[in-house]
Amino acid sequence: AKAEIFAGLNDDGLAIINADDRFAVYWRARARHHRTLTFGLDRPADVTAEVSVDREMLELLIRLPNDSIEVKLNLLGRHNAANALAAATTAWSMGCTPEQIRCGLGNVQPIKGRLEPRRGAAGSSLIDDTYNANPVSLDVAIQCLAPRMGKRIIVLGDMAELGSRSRDLHSAAGEMIRHAGIDQLLTMGDMAKNASDAFGLGASHFDSHEAVIDATRSLLGADVTCLVKGSRSAEMENVADALTETGS
Repeated sequence: AKAEIFAGLNDDGLAIINADDRFAVYWRARARHHRTLTFGLDRPADVTAEVSVDREMLELLIRLPNDSIEVKLNLLGRHNAANALAAATTAWSMGCTPEQIRCGLGNVQPIKGRLEPRRGAAGSSLIDDTYNANPVSLDVAIQCLAPRMGKRIIVLGDMAELGSRSRDLHSAAGEMIRHAGIDQLLTMGDMAKNASDAFGLGASHFDSHEAVIDATRSLLGADVTCLVKGSRSAEMENVADALTETGS
């Protein structure tokens, strides 16, 4: 259905296609009567990027057809690098200069609680992903944390609205976190306990925000990155706030 948008292009219209998407070949075929411009992080494309991860941002070297741009993006996650590349491709196609693209992307700020990089207590790095939680978004967050150097900690609250599969999905989450090589898991909530049980050695479970905050703060240091995650009902934003360098 997404490819149907190409049917509305004018004769001189431009179709911008994500070369990394598994339907890219199909989209190219649907847009074969129009000009096309592709972007991608993994596959050959007209616009590509090299991505490196800093503690609180992504650094992109975007290669345009006729230029390159170094961008510091105040976001985390490979999906956000892809989004930035899509935006840069679109802007370039509309005549924006490399400097305009660099400034525009550099001014983007994270949404509170959505993979938000924050400065943690004791010189640590904090990833606040407390806006909401489900197994898919947890997987994305783990992918942001796992490549980090130093000690990696996850503080996980309940993932709500998972129905009759909640217990199994929380157990699977604990296994996923362990397989990703995360060093320690701290959980809070009835369902989240299944995650700590599945994680095994290196996991701890707590019955209150205060308890999990105290335990986590004792683990923080300059070489530590801590991800805080949970559904809205778990109110894990209180934990994240308390673990910042200005938290009480």
